[in-house]
Amino acid sequence: MRAAQAELVYTYVGDIVISVNPFKNTGCVGKGIRAKYKGGARTHLPPHIYALVDQTYNTMVRDNRSQSILISGESGAGKTEAMKICLTFIAEVCTRRSHRRLAAPILMLWLSL
Repeated sequence: MRAAQAELVYTYVGDIVISVNPFKNTGCVGKGIRAKYKGGARTHLPPHIYALVDQTYNTMVRDNRSQSILISGESGAGKTEAMKICLTFIAEVCTRRSHRRLAAPILMLWLSL
């Protein structure tokens, strides 16, 4: 397996994002990477949880309906970290758009994790 392949922690199965906890920092999250996935870039970039969150957020705004993201896994699978990644992405998008009122409760939830 090539080194680049070994660092991929996300894949798609239909609309589902499957992740593997690498138990180390792979550099696959952060502000620069979040920026790449904003605006529906799912088909042009490698699978990522940011793409799922961006699609969910945009569907919520477009349809004016609540959306849910289900995070499941065994103990130690990275569920809490995945939730933090989701909340960080949504909070950043909210503060840059006209949905700033959503950002504060999201950040408070993130801080409680």
